[in-house]
Amino acid sequence: MRQQSLVLIIFVIAASLLILGCATRTPEPRLARQGQDYGLSWSPNDENGTFGIKLTSKSKTSLCFSVDDWPDRLGEVSGGAGRASLKAVDFSAASVDTNFGFCVGRACTIVVAPFASIEGVIGYKEFGNPDTVKTLRDKQLTYNISPFFCPT
Repeated sequence: MRQQSLVLIIFVIAASLLILGCATRTPEPRLARQGQDYGLSWSPNDENGTFGIKLTSKSKTSLCFSVDDWPDRLGEVSGGAGRASLKAVDFSAASVDTNFGFCVGRACTIVVAPFASIEGVIGYKEFGNPDTVKTLRDKQLTYNISPFFCPT
């Protein structure tokens, strides 16, 4: 009888902890939609050997994304082909797969205020020989980013 009571008490405690853990789960962030909540534009700068890239918020709410989702100050891109690619006449290349490492916490989040913009650059070197990229006609840069609405 005592053993059954002990088992029941352990079961009740375990079930309570399980329910408590489910109740405190952090909700998934709501993703912003390109075109509606933000715009993403780019322009080639053959003189500097870079693409200028700009994300502009169209939202009344701040947008957030990881520092790994944006080019670093050297014009490098974390994530390689999954993040950026370049197409032109008779040319196609994914960006070099640079790994920025793993970053956790508020210091690792870029916040774009409502209706504000953030700008960066991606070096032509990310797509191979910069001199080759300079000579390409009809360059088309694709940049994949998934900003979300910052938690309040």
